[in-house]
Amino acid sequence: MSFFPGAAAYGRLLRLPTARRAVVASSVCRLSFGTLVLALLLAVEHATTSFAAAGAASAVFSLCTLSGPAKARFIGDQHQRGPVVILSAAYVSSLGGLALLAGNDFHRAALFIALSATAGLSVPPVGAMMRARWATITAVADRQRAFALDLALEDGLFFAGPLLTGALVAVGGPVIALWVTAALFAAGASLLVAGQAAMARPGARHPRHADRRSKGVLQPLRSSRARAVLLVLLGVSAGAGVIDVAVTARAVHDRTPAAAGYVLAAVAMGSVVGGLTWGHVAHRLRPGWQLAGLGGLVAATLAASTVAPTLPSLAAVLMVNGAALSPLLVVVYVIVDSIAGDDNRTLLSTWVNTTFNAGVAAGAAAGGALVASTGPASAFLVGAATAATAAAVAILVRHLVTPGRSQTGGT
Repeated sequence: MSFFPGAAAYGRLLRLPTARRAVVASSVCRLSFGTLVLALLLAVEHATTSFAAAGAASAVFSLCTLSGPAKARFIGDQHQRGPVVILSAAYVSSLGGLALLAGNDFHRAALFIALSATAGLSVPPVGAMMRARWATITAVADRQRAFALDLALEDGLFFAGPLLTGALVAVGGPVIALWVTAALFAAGASLLVAGQAAMARPGARHPRHADRRSKGVLQPLRSSRARAVLLVLLGVSAGAGVIDVAVTARAVHDRTPAAAGYVLAAVAMGSVVGGLTWGHVAHRLRPGWQLAGLGGLVAATLAASTVAPTLPSLAAVLMVNGAALSPLLVVVYVIVDSIAGDDNRTLLSTWVNTTFNAGVAAGAAAGGALVASTGPASAFLVGAATAATAAAVAILVRHLVTPGRSQTGGT
């Protein structure tokens, strides 16, 4: 007997041709993404003895990852080996350079920041590539389940990454953790490149024969559907972006700063369970109403966080938040998959990631300012208002984000 009712259906997805190879390759890469943030912060701080320098390096890396759509266009929807190799080599070299400098106690922050920028600009859009691969090997009816599985795997690896980093730091120090991060991605990228021929979709057009109009990075955004769904996602992700800083501030206020870890872990756990459950169930509501309902639930849990009396109760509330946010992303991926053409699938999926990351970054920045001035409750309230506004927008644009017949999963 399986521990999850949809395990057999998800298992069938992994038995599709080339699926397991692609999942293994992308998972190794994503594990390295999970270890990177903490490893980068600790390694730069170790070398420069400055948290300001470490924070700047991390912020610059995150900012430069917003170049994802341009990299997706460079790679192309058929994921040509050459561009993947070039980006991967530049990314691994940047991480290696950071580790080399940190290991030799280089003190100048500017070079760490420059290499962090190079790393952010060159990191390949592995998640979008994997979702595009799922779209080429699954039937339309299985897309929801495939995207849910992909998101659950990603969330799980991002949860495991910091734990692995902590263990590596405890055993060998932060520089070792950064070297391992680079080695993990190099291994995953090697598997990814080696499997390109096997994963290629039979009969797919070569990018050089594609319509010239599909070449622009902004081309997918000409679709009013795409703009509508990304606007909703931006608002919800900005609302949820306050969580990390508000939870940390609440834990510090309660004089148990380490407890922030288990609260945030609860969010990740809720995300995994919520995504897998959503992906296994057939839904009667049209996608626009799904976005509105899930966005409203994100807003409600953020509002409830302001009155959670203890950190365990806050963890319980935010677990529901994660269980709503992950399905919302699944719905977004299903919508954009129905919008994207063969030449824009990876690019539009990357725009989803970029929009989500931009929203979270804006929410985190606003949350930090609110926490510093009035406390964590105000950050949660503003996050709730932002997500609620996005849910209202979803209702207003529901006719745009509904691609005719809803694409759903189910048994």
